[in-house]
Amino acid sequence: NRYSTGARLMHAHYTGSILEGCCGAKHWLTRTQAFQPASGAAYRAILKSWHGFYQTLFEAVAESAPADYVAAVLPSVPVFNPAPDHGDNGGSTKTWSAVMGVLGLPCNYARMPNLPVMMTGEDTELFPDDDLRRLLKNGLLLDGPAAERLSHRGFAESIGVRAESWTGPTVSAERWGRIVMRGDLLYSRLLPISAHTLIHSVLLHRKSGVSAEFHELGPAVTLFENAEGGRVAVLAASCGSGNSLTAPGRSFYDEDRKGEMLELLAFICGQPVAFHYPGDAEVYLKLRRFADKRYLLAVFNLGHDPLEVIPLASPHVITKAEILASEGTWQEIAYSKGCLQTQLLPAEPKVFRIAAERSVEPN
Repeated sequence: NRYSTGARLMHAHYTGSILEGCCGAKHWLTRTQAFQPASGAAYRAILKSWHGFYQTLFEAVAESAPADYVAAVLPSVPVFNPAPDHGDNGGSTKTWSAVMGVLGLPCNYARMPNLPVMMTGEDTELFPDDDLRRLLKNGLLLDGPAAERLSHRGFAESIGVRAESWTGPTVSAERWGRIVMRGDLLYSRLLPISAHTLIHSVLLHRKSGVSAEFHELGPAVTLFENAEGGRVAVLAASCGSGNSLTAPGRSFYDEDRKGEMLELLAFICGQPVAFHYPGDAEVYLKLRRFADKRYLLAVFNLGHDPLEVIPLASPHVITKAEILASEGTWQEIAYSKGCLQTQLLPAEPKVFRIAAERSVEPN
């Protein structure tokens, strides 16, 4: 009942499930242990009013594919009985989607796509070497533990660094250009092994919290293009393996980190990210593309604050934006001053179809 799950949250659940390719669902809307028909009234009302939306969205997903990059990837063959080796979760306890999915950066899941991919250390254990070779050709963004494990499996030459456990002084901060970002809890040491490996940012240490002097400890992020043409960005920091406030990876939930991630994603993709939410609200964004080059974009407000308009950043020129209405029709919506002119309430999903003209050439 709605003491545990609101009707709008259930609507968001249905929307998200369809975006991930689900073809059906079975939900008990009426309580079975007692005669309480009112407990399902709000659920029935929202499902009835959004029925056309679900059908059109299902068709749109079938006609589109993930765009730009993938935040969480599945191996070509599912791991048989993964629980003994990988825990009861059947895989990674935390993927990059835990970061992308609240920063408003595209957050797609896919099985071995022909796109650049983001991986954590836990992710790599699910993939055979042949899968990893294929992913390395398309481009990778790795956290420190992922780089360590790929190094141990003989892929150091393909990622441009040899990565090993951190044994040096405590990392106090990271310097990216003129920006100094706070340090995290878990790092790997990145040792460049190619003259073509670029140092993107550096790790810093200071002896005390009041000291004004920082000492460089080594690369915080490296950039490399391997022999197969795949671009690889390696971060020394760990994305983390849990979501508690004391777990590694908390430094990624930050405005400066978000800017850095956009730059790194542009590197591995060879072009800027097509669309992202530029604000600091908790927004989950899905990005797909149709064969006619239009985009399917879905946004979910995961926070408690309503958005009066939806800021949307893009390197392209948006020529037309349409919103998917509850009855399942596409209706034109204004895009002005860098925003889609519609509200986004807490726990609310909205889906858009966007036409855009390229204004930035791939790099």
